[in-house]
Amino acid sequence: MAKLIYPDCRKSEPLITYAWFTSKKDYDAVVHPDANKAGDVLSYDEWKMQTLDDIALYHRTGLNYIKVRIRPNTYHQWRKMAGLPNTVNTRELYISNVCDQVMEDGIEPTKLPALTLIMEKPET
Repeated sequence: MAKLIYPDCRKSEPLITYAWFTSKKDYDAVVHPDANKAGDVLSYDEWKMQTLDDIALYHRTGLNYIKVRIRPNTYHQWRKMAGLPNTVNTRELYISNVCDQVMEDGIEPTKLPALTLIMEKPET
């Protein structure tokens, strides 16, 4: 799967996917103590610290990863249509489904990416 996204990458496995929340409000709307009866739930700050540590590890070890933004309304609509409870396993299944859909449909940006121009110094 990674070769579809990164055609020139040397490592094609594993491709790691993980949930990304852009705000505490979004996190709390999806992940809250009542939503996960199976175990302890991290606070937003704990989750963000752990996730940033994981990303740093991916960079150091050369692992490929995809950040999947979780929008609360979209996630809750999906899980209710699927008849699934709001659990860690359901969120993992949602992330997997989102990635599968992206692989099938391709990626369409919702906004234009910022361009970074790298200017080489002229030789003197």
